[in-house]
Amino acid sequence: MDLAAAIYPVRRLKEQITLLISFFDPSDPVGTVVLGVIVAAVVAAALWTLRRFKDPVTITLKRIAQKAPKRFHPFLKDSVSLVNPDWHLATSTRTKNGAASRVAQLRALSNPKIFLVGSTYLDLTLSPVTVNSLEEQEYSDLDRVTPDCGGSAVYVGRHLWKKFGQRSYLFTQIGEGDGLSKELQSQLKREPWLREKTVIMAKGQQSGLSVILMQKESSFYTTFTHKGALADFSWDPILRKIQRKTGNGGLLYVSGYFRTNLCENLNRAIRSISPLVVTCVDHGRSQPSDNVKAARALRDAFSTGLVDIYICTLSELRQFAAALSVDIPEGCTREECLERAVAGGILPKATVVRREFDGVSLQADTVIDAKITSVTVDLSDVQPGALPGRKSAFNAGLIYYIANGISHGDFAAAVNEATRNALLTWANSQ
Repeated sequence: MDLAAAIYPVRRLKEQITLLISFFDPSDPVGTVVLGVIVAAVVAAALWTLRRFKDPVTITLKRIAQKAPKRFHPFLKDSVSLVNPDWHLATSTRTKNGAASRVAQLRALSNPKIFLVGSTYLDLTLSPVTVNSLEEQEYSDLDRVTPDCGGSAVYVGRHLWKKFGQRSYLFTQIGEGDGLSKELQSQLKREPWLREKTVIMAKGQQSGLSVILMQKESSFYTTFTHKGALADFSWDPILRKIQRKTGNGGLLYVSGYFRTNLCENLNRAIRSISPLVVTCVDHGRSQPSDNVKAARALRDAFSTGLVDIYICTLSELRQFAAALSVDIPEGCTREECLERAVAGGILPKATVVRREFDGVSLQADTVIDAKITSVTVDLSDVQPGALPGRKSAFNAGLIYYIANGISHGDFAAAVNEATRNALLTWANSQ
């Protein structure tokens, strides 16, 4: 190859670069237009990238800020605000005292988002069941067997939709492949309240299943539950999606906690989401003593302010306390039980304890900063029926009014007001 042939490509490249540069000459009208188009395209691409990845970038900056020397904190805080202006507390730490500001900022949103994380079951309801004790016998008087979606997250989502027209985000896990899992998947597709769902499919596992024996006239029911794929449900496959969706705040409701593996990395998971998010937990009916590790992880989340509001019944609170070796004797009054739980240091900023219907009124107790308050709604003419998911109307009402109430800056007043409205929601549920 001669020298001229060797340098020809270089010369040609130089000519093309010179021509390209000439397009950017501001004195040339064409160059001005081309330069403007390129600058606009670069800016648009940068803005799109920033909006698309702002939550991961913010999370990364937050982690760096937590480990960096204090002299860098102002710079990092400004960087976080530049990347994500809505994440004002991104370089701060979630504490119990921050719950009031989180609720206030949540209520300032025009359309607060609600994120439901928890157990989803296929409910098989057998009715009417005319016996209340099992024996070796065959009965052929069942009227129907009804398949449906179940689980606290589903029930709460339905009540939010029926009562308030609120669509919610759902994060859950079901089985894959077997007939019951296919039925549950089909049922979920027909739920009108889902704004968006993230359903993890656990290959080779059955879905959670509840067999409900409904007594005649719905006087009461008995439930047999199989956890199935829910036993392995954890934060890892859903956390990144939650981080993206909660960047501007919202309310995160976690249910069915003890029947899942959500205890694994619980504190790390909540710390990694936007500190604007109000977090509520209802661990549901279970035996927390069977999973002491999960109970301890939840207590740590309570004590460090990672969870803002704990929703439970008195019996559930007793079980939780027992798992943490906090002694609440059976003979204790309701108020003594709450006082012992406070003394044991196992409660978060706010705890809402729903009582059972006594035929005269609907009642609940709130424990906010160790102060116990009773909330009562007289409803002598209302008879909440024994229907699966009926009591979840209380939880739905509570989280809705926490997110949508009128904020006056008083956290205790906000929770107590939401609790009263939740009792009314429960009373009027269908």
